[in-house]
Amino acid sequence: MVVGLAGLLKSERPDWGREKIWDAIVLTTDDIELEGMGSGRLNAYNALKQTWMPTAPSNLNATPTAYNQIDLSWQDNSDNELEFKIERKTDTSEFLEIGAVGKNIETYQDKTCSMGTTYYYRIKATNIAGDSFSNTVMETIPAEPPAAPSLLRAIAKFTTVNLRWNDNSSNEQVFKIERKKYPNYIWEEIDWVEPNIRSYKDTGLPCNQTVYYRVRAYNEYGHSSYSNIAETETFCFNAGIWFDPKITPERKIINSGESVTEYYQAKNRGY
Repeated sequence: MVVGLAGLLKSERPDWGREKIWDAIVLTTDDIELEGMGSGRLNAYNALKQTWMPTAPSNLNATPTAYNQIDLSWQDNSDNELEFKIERKTDTSEFLEIGAVGKNIETYQDKTCSMGTTYYYRIKATNIAGDSFSNTVMETIPAEPPAAPSLLRAIAKFTTVNLRWNDNSSNEQVFKIERKKYPNYIWEEIDWVEPNIRSYKDTGLPCNQTVYYRVRAYNEYGHSSYSNIAETETFCFNAGIWFDPKITPERKIINSGESVTEYYQAKNRGY
């Protein structure tokens, strides 16, 4: 069978030598496992499709998603590529291959970028017959402080406060979380989280404590402005009204635009 398929490929591409014909056969076998016969099954149809060039990918898009990352996506228009290769250049360099993904994959993450550098990308579909290039796109990660996060929310559950916010920037390196509480009510930075993280859990707070939070983004070019201020109050079930089985906490949230305040009040369940 191998000899017959090799002869068929040679008749289609008389310019191919032994190595290309062998690659066209081996790289297009079906991925199956047969007991006592090893893995792989000849697929003459797929092997023959390697004799013509793959259709070029299209609609390549580039989107900054972090201070060091640009995400790529494209449309796969071929059914005979073996893989997609990603190429990148700058204003001072030529196109170089920076990565590859398998057939039918339509995304890639470039995590080796620098802020302020303009990058040009193109994708090529490859097979034994050759390469077909996509359109070229250009993108730059802004070399400036990140945009401020927004819609910060603080929700207390006993003595833990869960924070969530909207990430409005693509070039932050960290988010810094600040808190103020009794008795000093002075803002202090309590922690930070990685880029693209939009939540934080503040644990181990005292009972019945009113706390305030704000968040800002940071990169090597500076800080963003602060988010809105979120206010909430911790509570415990070990004192007073919470021992009554008829009473449960009811949560209310008020968003004034400047701050998000969460209140808990007693609600009688009626039994």
